[in-house]
Amino acid sequence: MAEVPDPRDPRGVRHALVVTLALTACAVPAGATSLPAVGERLFRCTVCGTHLAYADAS
Repeated sequence: MAEVPDPRDPRGVRHALVVTLALTACAVPAGATSLPAVGERLFRCTVCGTHLAYADAS
């Protein structure tokens, strides 16, 4: 996933793309069917306790 180019404007990037993709890949099999549902699944995650990593500003 680290090879995927990030099309986002750097000014709006809050989280590393690879982390966002990985957590989304986990949320979908857990039942998320939309982007808001992905966010809800991640917010309510009690299994992994993972926090989104902030993208490196450099």
